[in-house]
Amino acid sequence: SALSTPMSTHHPDVKVPKKLKDKSKEEQVLRCADRVKGHPNAVDTLLKALTALQKNPSNTKFQSIDTTNAGYQRSLASAPGARSMLEAMNFVPRGQRLVLSDYDPALLFLGISALESTKQTPEYIQTKLKMQFVKELHQIQESVNSSEMEAIQRADCLSKCPTEPASGRGALVHVVLGDTTVQRRFDGDDVLRDVIYWLGGHGSTIVTKILQHEWCLVDRNRYPMAPLSLDNNLDKTLQYIGCWPSGKLELLPMELVSPRAEMGSSRGLGAAPTETL
Repeated sequence: SALSTPMSTHHPDVKVPKKLKDKSKEEQVLRCADRVKGHPNAVDTLLKALTALQKNPSNTKFQSIDTTNAGYQRSLASAPGARSMLEAMNFVPRGQRLVLSDYDPALLFLGISALESTKQTPEYIQTKLKMQFVKELHQIQESVNSSEMEAIQRADCLSKCPTEPASGRGALVHVVLGDTTVQRRFDGDDVLRDVIYWLGGHGSTIVTKILQHEWCLVDRNRYPMAPLSLDNNLDKTLQYIGCWPSGKLELLPMELVSPRAEMGSSRGLGAAPTETL
């Protein structure tokens, strides 16, 4: 039948790539190191495990990996290329464990070198920064539970915000804070400073870091993303900056956003031209 006929018969000039498992060990290692670059925890865990094995090749503790272990499940189980990387390093399945079947110093050196190179890629660096940022945000947001001063500072930030319009009125502004999203209504003549003080109600440090240009707000309705300039927009209305009749912003560390990025086209009714922002 047509389905069982080799592709080479119908398309002789088409070359089907080899499956990963059919490639050389060296190719497998390099490909897996590349695939896992967007998962820093997996890269770090693999590097730690392989380095420990390299330093202690005769220690059976480092020759076996329990795939039911919480650390494996958290860092490696769902990361593309992680298990394949271990299998390329001669770890073979034995029940719920991966066990080293053949210690190859040269292959181990290649794997460690490939993972070290992966740590220098933009994907690894940016994802790692984002993870650290999310962790810091969590700590800031939870600090109100243990600090009376923080509770006072948050209340002070909120006292500087205008009254929220009734449901159905004003602009609904969403702000992505790490892995959560908060929202509130504002009037069209409220200004960016009002939004920043409202965010201070979720952590007073947020205001400080934005005003000190360590963190920034970007408009998620524009592409590519670029920071909203505080120098130009702090006291500009939400309608002016394009957050009317709604807006979607994201808080990010400056390292993750190019300050020289050319902002995409304006969104929102009555928004100012992009070049003025």
